[in-house]
Amino acid sequence: MVTYQNAIVNFAMNVPTGHNPYIVVAHHLVGLLVPPPIATWARWLQRVVIAGYLVMFIQSCRLTYMGLKRRSYQRVGFDELGIIYIDSITASGIAYTLYASLVITDLILDEVISSGKNAVAVWIIVYGYKFLILYYLGLSFLWTCARHCASLQWKSPRHIGPSFGRSNIPKLAPWIMHLILIVFFFWPIAPVIYQFAAAKNEYNLIKNIVLSVNQELLQSAGSFSPKSYKNYQLLVNLVPLQSVIGHVAFTPFLFYALQGLYRYRKSEFYYSDTLVMSNQDNNQELRLMANTTQKKRKLVVSRVLLAYTGYLVQGPVMTWQLATARDWFFLDPNWLIGSHLGLHGPQMISGNITLFLLVYTIRMHAPSCKDNLPTIRMASKTLKDPGTRNKATPSNNRIEPFSSLNTNVLQIIDHTEYNIHNIGSIETLLQHDTNHTPSLRNCEVMSEKPTGLRTTFESDIGSSNNTKPIKLVSRRYIQNTNVLEE
Repeated sequence: MVTYQNAIVNFAMNVPTGHNPYIVVAHHLVGLLVPPPIATWARWLQRVVIAGYLVMFIQSCRLTYMGLKRRSYQRVGFDELGIIYIDSITASGIAYTLYASLVITDLILDEVISSGKNAVAVWIIVYGYKFLILYYLGLSFLWTCARHCASLQWKSPRHIGPSFGRSNIPKLAPWIMHLILIVFFFWPIAPVIYQFAAAKNEYNLIKNIVLSVNQELLQSAGSFSPKSYKNYQLLVNLVPLQSVIGHVAFTPFLFYALQGLYRYRKSEFYYSDTLVMSNQDNNQELRLMANTTQKKRKLVVSRVLLAYTGYLVQGPVMTWQLATARDWFFLDPNWLIGSHLGLHGPQMISGNITLFLLVYTIRMHAPSCKDNLPTIRMASKTLKDPGTRNKATPSNNRIEPFSSLNTNVLQIIDHTEYNIHNIGSIETLLQHDTNHTPSLRNCEVMSEKPTGLRTTFESDIGSSNNTKPIKLVSRRYIQNTNVLEE
């Protein structure tokens, strides 16, 4: 601050002759309250960044809609290990929506300030609070990774047989993890809100002092006479500016770049003679589970690499900003270019790629998710006579996707319609074509009802009262270990 005080004094002492020094210094002080305009090339590049964040906003809104549309998923709850979880898809969509909105507002406010309007106080708040959203975005993803690591450690899929799905997690582990989560969730709220609100208040105090001095200078300008003018007369009007030294104009103390270590572990199935199930369908189910798990892990690793890339690029920029942060550094055009382009640019690229991967994953892998498939209840799995109707209990005849029916039974004509009242059981329907030997693993039931995907067919499926045609459309076949897509 002392450097800028000396610069103002030197400027006042060296006003060119032929000009009213009071008016010249008054205009100079008002100009110090707003950042100077940046270079033309940087201005156009900043508008490209704004367009990129508009794309991010649209993608994040779409991701949020797709996440909320999955009604079968619980947003918040506890998993099998007793660890709290959140729907990462919906949380990421909401966080990216808020972050993109704040960045767009930040850059638009900079455009407004460059046009001559003073909106620095609002810009300080928006500039600081957007890093809080970015912090929670990283914390949410890091918590998801921590949950997966805990699942791999204490609930490994290699426990097949009687111990499948069981966990040996210590009782204190969930409590410790939740305590760490609470600490990391709440600790940045008060410092960020307080510091950036204080920076806004300090700027308003500086603005009031400068405007009061500016008013006195304009009043003294009316009595200016080049013959009787002395430099000390002008300096007397600048004495109140010394009180500005005690105020902080701007404090970008917090640049959140969360870099969580995630130890990627490939999940493998180890079989022994006592644990291998005799049914070949179960082995195919396990292979499909492993294949799906690997796809999800590749997505997780891709998100980690994108996050690391964005943060590693931001690291040198933040180091340069802290090293060059001197008195009123936010008035430096180079510092503003590094802040708007160096910090926002990498996050824009990595964020858009991450959102694209998330949306792509939901669209491509949603049909293979168990929660999106119908539950079929049939009369009997061992029905020999198609006309027989055995009222079996749903618990014994509940056929879930990836069930353990014999591969010779699960044969279907692709894209073929049948009338239910002509079908005695679901096995009869699946035995109409003997030319297709691959076993059905993903079947979508489409009826005339809008809720056909989640229709539950009870044990009286052969009833003549229900005469609406249905279509069974095979989405994925599994033969041995190969997954054949349509």
